Amino acid sequence: MKMQLDESLVTIKPSFRISAIMSERYKRKAFKSISSISNALSKATKGETQKQIDGMLAKLKLFSISSAFYSYNSRLVNSLTKLKNINQTQDILDDLSAQDINHLISYYPRITNLDTYDFALDFSMDTVNDYKKINPDRDASIFPVSKIDFEKNIEIIYQAISVLKTEKMHPFYEEICNYVSDIIIFDGTNISGGTSSRFMGSVFIRIPKIQKENKSGHTMVTHLTPLLYYLEQLIHETAHLHLDHLMEFDPIILNDENEKFDSPLRIDKRPMRGVFHATFVLARLKILFSILNNLSKQDEALKHKRLLTIQNLLNDGISTIKNYAALTQNGEKLLSEMTQITLA
Repeated sequence: MKMQLDESLVTIKPSFRISAIMSERYKRKAFKSISSISNALSKATKGETQKQIDGMLAKLKLFSISSAFYSYNSRLVNSLTKLKNINQTQDILDDLSAQDINHLISYYPRITNLDTYDFALDFSMDTVNDYKKINPDRDASIFPVSKIDFEKNIEIIYQAISVLKTEKMHPFYEEICNYVSDIIIFDGTNISGGTSSRFMGSVFIRIPKIQKENKSGHTMVTHLTPLLYYLEQLIHETAHLHLDHLMEFDPIILNDENEKFDSPLRIDKRPMRGVFHATFVLARLKILFSILNNLSKQDEALKHKRLLTIQNLLNDGISTIKNYAALTQNGEKLLSEMTQITLA
């Protein structure tokens, strides 16, 4: 059973304090995992690798950690516990200990192309395969962005980050700085973005396209400007990271994973965890677009229409959660806050 979180850390609202605490807790958990695996293999290596790993972890304690580091932890856990491959585990430890420490530190969210990191290519393969299992009659693809499109989109993302630095948006910006080490953009079809606890700290965002990826009744066809699109996607994916951090220390959802329900952002039925994630994201997006609508008259009709779509989808998600979810005490707190946001 996961350790319960202090109630003060459980909220739908973005917060510098909470995201800083949660990212530090997650880091310490990953450090403990890697140190334990290194220790378990230390007899075979006479302790040399363990000394190198412990020395590296001691240096990293003072810094925010990148997705590259967390990808090593995921590979180690998978190799030792699932594959039970001692030699492969040792090779991964050796590779980690040989890394330049600056490669494992996050000073500021980097914007990179899909082919920058090996783990990003792993994400793309896994995501496409998962999509095709659920939607065997639909095509999906993820591939790197062309050089021209990369330069054009990176400029817009920096503009979006500048908007998030403004006073009313600043909590979103602070949370991104605490949670996100890499903003990885890609091109493709039918997949708009994602995150993964295997590569904690990375947000994957497809360059802007018209999206038609929701159940009938609430279309998600978007004609957002590129700037509004990236604002939405950054908040969307960072919301997933926040909830993933919370779920590392409290399950939030107690439903069986085999139970499937209608989800507000997907055509296919999803486990309650997926429904809760989607609804959490929509609550964050309602906060975002409510602020955007009050900031300026620019693109007012577009922002207002988007806000109405988000509100309708949020109502659907909350209704499903209230009717079918089994929640922890902290899950109930989040549901209560999301419900209040629908009334605001």
